[in-house]
Amino acid sequence: MQQHSFHYIHHPDHLISLPPTTHVGLDIEWKPNFLKNAPENPVALVQLATATSVYLFHLSRLTSFPPSLRSLLQNPKILKTGVGIQNDVNKLWIDCAVSVTNVVDLGMLAKAIDSQLFRERLGRYQELLYYPQHIHDESDSAHPYDPYQQRLFRGPFKENVGLARMAKVFQDKDMDKAKSVTRSNWELPLTQRQIHCACVCVSFHGNPTHTHAFQITDAAADAITSYSLYYNIIDQLVHLPLHLYPKRKYYTFDAIRGSFYESMYPDEWEPQRATVATEVTEQEEELYLQGIPQGGLRQWFINNPEYDPAPRPRIEKKDGEKKEGKKDKDNTHRGRGRGRGHRGESSRGRGRGRPPMLP
Repeated sequence: MQQHSFHYIHHPDHLISLPPTTHVGLDIEWKPNFLKNAPENPVALVQLATATSVYLFHLSRLTSFPPSLRSLLQNPKILKTGVGIQNDVNKLWIDCAVSVTNVVDLGMLAKAIDSQLFRERLGRYQELLYYPQHIHDESDSAHPYDPYQQRLFRGPFKENVGLARMAKVFQDKDMDKAKSVTRSNWELPLTQRQIHCACVCVSFHGNPTHTHAFQITDAAADAITSYSLYYNIIDQLVHLPLHLYPKRKYYTFDAIRGSFYESMYPDEWEPQRATVATEVTEQEEELYLQGIPQGGLRQWFINNPEYDPAPRPRIEKKDGEKKEGKKDKDNTHRGRGRGRGHRGESSRGRGRGRPPMLP
């Protein structure tokens, strides 16, 4: 198991310079609001994960948004990955006036590749990792062969896949969390004991073993999983010819000033797998946010014309009859109804909680 160095930034004197990187897992938390129709509370924690490090920026304890964090989030050469990440990056703009570029929605990436694998292989999945193997009894006329049984994901392309489900599929990792964790007050200071235990027990494929570290470990685990899932997913591309790779514009976008736009090089086939960190100057960053290198900003929409949603799975009633299965509950967004905010809903136009932080 790979251990991660842990950095907890919760005081203006603790601000650090982030090292060069090519890719981060991104996740945010905020204090739950238990009052009906009350506006969401502002972002309290921003978590970043790389291959070796975890950074927790406790915004509710800071007086301004950290410049190094702003620069990383706005750098178009650095990939940011997450699940249902549109709401997170939109909330970062509403609460903190920060744009986030080169963003990958892992659920859309996984569904796009899963659909293309089915299209190419038509059920021949014997050598593919993660995929269920199915041997059909041709003499069983009551249960006709359904090749879609070997698909990992079904349903509309825009329907979110939960982080917990993806972690189980691609990493065989359980991410069930107690309500006391998911509905925590993320604005309160985190104890040194929690931080120490998080440093000890947070790992790439491991689960926390100390109950008193659950709050901080929960935040770190989501960011770490978002980072590592990206590589689990794109490793499946080895089974596809290049012309069947899903285009990056189907799952990658920029969130600039509260709107979504197509990211840099949107028509590339190959997903980003850079190995050398590339920094950009403030001037280059500002020009990118204005859309000048791309010839203007082009609005991004959730759309994948190559995606096959597949029919809903059929389930048997007790009397032997069949009916269409209900939607997979795990396909709803991972944060719906949780203390970190109703992530299945867009926060656009909702209460801002407090004015945006200024640089």
